[in-house]
Amino acid sequence: MLRNGVEKLIRRATQGEPAHGIDLPYKLVDGTAGFTDETYLPLRRRNGEVYGVVGVIRDITGQKESEQALRAKE
Repeated sequence: MLRNGVEKLIRRATQGEPAHGIDLPYKLVDGTAGFTDETYLPLRRRNGEVYGVVGVIRDITGQKESEQALRAKE
């Protein structure tokens, strides 16, 4: 089972429905925590049939920390 509902997002993409800009928390084995921005898109054949999924995962931990720091200053 994949973490934080990722399995559900991938399943949606395999059914032809893209999932864009999903922010998800993560925690590594060493205890490091952060956030990712994830997008999953269906790969289609010329006839429209979905034959796979491409996922783009960006670590946005630094961005989230900067936003928190800015809010704390306001």
